[in-house]
Amino acid sequence: MSDPTGAADQAVYHRRALLHIHGSGQSIGLQQNLAAWVLASPWRGMTLYPLHGPVAIAGGSQDGGVAPLDDDLAQHVRAVA
Repeated sequence: MSDPTGAADQAVYHRRALLHIHGSGQSIGLQQNLAAWVLASPWRGMTLYPLHGPVAIAGGSQDGGVAPLDDDLAQHVRAVA
């Protein structure tokens, strides 16, 4: 996930959630985001590569767009973060 402009990359780690990750966080030396990694790894069902920099989490819509995060996932995010 490397974008020279630093734009956010959208990634799906859960069928009802989208993570917006800094496009070049690792290459520009942003710190690892352990809370996002702890969420994304089990959601994906495997240990993932480190995530770097700020991450925004939103719900996903049927057409692939952004929607509000479901209450149960929002509670999970708050508990982990």
